[in-house]
Amino acid sequence: MIKEMSTRLAYYTCYFGGDNNYSKMIPPVPSATEDCYYFTNNSEIFERLKSTKFISIFLSEIPVENDPIKDSMNAKELRACPHRFGILTTYKYLCWFDSKLVVFEEEVDATVEILEGSQKLMAFTKHPFSGRFKSVWDEYNLAIQYDRYSDQKEMYRAYIEEQLRNGFSEEISVHFCTGFNIRKNCERVQEIGENWLHHIRQCGIECQISFQFVNQAYSEYILPLEYQAAWKYFYN
Repeated sequence: MIKEMSTRLAYYTCYFGGDNNYSKMIPPVPSATEDCYYFTNNSEIFERLKSTKFISIFLSEIPVENDPIKDSMNAKELRACPHRFGILTTYKYLCWFDSKLVVFEEEVDATVEILEGSQKLMAFTKHPFSGRFKSVWDEYNLAIQYDRYSDQKEMYRAYIEEQLRNGFSEEISVHFCTGFNIRKNCERVQEIGENWLHHIRQCGIECQISFQFVNQAYSEYILPLEYQAAWKYFYN
């Protein structure tokens, strides 16, 4: 059951892992008026967060693996299933953003208003190659060019082939980035999140491959936004 919502919107991000990881960043707090959460298991990041306006949450139960794949996978539950984290369950809307992003509050507010007035329940921004990529194999071929993804290339391939055998299509209608999303906290979105997490665990850390198949099952609930419509990359 969904709890009664007490607050309209919260932002949340995270960093899980050791000190040698490109994602170990603290971006600007996206809002001065809404609650903004930063979850981490890294003690140095946690100390640095004390000088920011983020509400910092230290999750000691999540181990620091010092392995880019394991540490990335440890963040997937929070990314896909924030309803499993009690502190986030009383907000009507949640905005997830990677620690590498600066988020534009005005665009988030405008998107929430669109969601409020429609049947859509989640918003994702398009991939920069949306329209150019026609197949999930295009995303696969791009991903494996990067060291942080290439180690799992056989896992991605096996996952894609299994989904195609299960009746999903390799064709891409709208190709999404998954480092940012806005979601309504409702039972259908919880279902989408649980399904996505299940797919992520089969596929590997490249969420944009797994979300391509999840989107095929739930596209009626997904609002596409233009690439970087509500965010840009942040590098400190």
